Amino acid sequence: MTQFAFVHSYRGGSGKSTVAANVAALLAAEGRRVGLVDSNFQAPGLHHFFEIANPLPTLNDYLQGRCAIQEVAHEVDKKTAGGRRGTRSAAKESGALYLVPASDHVNRMAYIWARGFDMDLLTKGYVQLAKALSLDLLIVDTDPGLDRQTYFALELADSFVMVMTPDQHDYRGAAATVQIAHLLEIPNIVTILNKVPEGMDSAALKETVEQLCDWALSAQLPYVPEMLQLAGSGLFVRKHPKHALTTQLQQIGAQLTVETQRTFHDSSVLLASLLSKQE
Repeated sequence: MTQFAFVHSYRGGSGKSTVAANVAALLAAEGRRVGLVDSNFQAPGLHHFFEIANPLPTLNDYLQGRCAIQEVAHEVDKKTAGGRRGTRSAAKESGALYLVPASDHVNRMAYIWARGFDMDLLTKGYVQLAKALSLDLLIVDTDPGLDRQTYFALELADSFVMVMTPDQHDYRGAAATVQIAHLLEIPNIVTILNKVPEGMDSAALKETVEQLCDWALSAQLPYVPEMLQLAGSGLFVRKHPKHALTTQLQQIGAQLTVETQRTFHDSSVLLASLLSKQE
């Protein structure tokens, strides 16, 4: 059964896309079949991590009725996992990574701004894609902020990954978003403090985040100059496979592969409940 993981941040620039792309690549290299979806229609860019300049078709084409969701999946990685015959790893002898990019062409972006899109079509597309490609895990890189798209898409989530930076505004936004994940009873909530500068008090940061979010902090990822040098092109984990940050990203990936028992809730009902609590 496919696990669905949504990677989110309250503000842009937190590094959520970097986390999503690198974790997806690591899991595929371990022999899993992974889908990676760019649903950040405001600032799409996952395709640059795989050094693809102009991917076609895109998720925008699917939402405009131009193609089936399977046609939007671009296989960008395939690694042999090994293992003996008869074992689970032999049943899936090779991992694969399928990228579903969003368009960064201004005319396609403008279509979304002007007309929006059918949320049901988007979420149905996730399910259809997972089934058609026999995915172990589908990772969705969301729009930053807490908006309608993210809220309703989270109905599918087995895992919710909240990426934030050491910033008071980020903490507050992350806390509000994690609260929504609690309400939806997402079974696996992973909170990540990213781009932590050297010398900051990790224990104090952990205490601050956990008090605000009312949830255990899963990881503190350091600010790494080598990441900045990539300038958003290429995967850190491929260029620095033995780096300590790569090991931390592998550990995050392991948290997303744990099978969960999802309790589904009607998001519309929960939204109505939130509105009723307004003063």
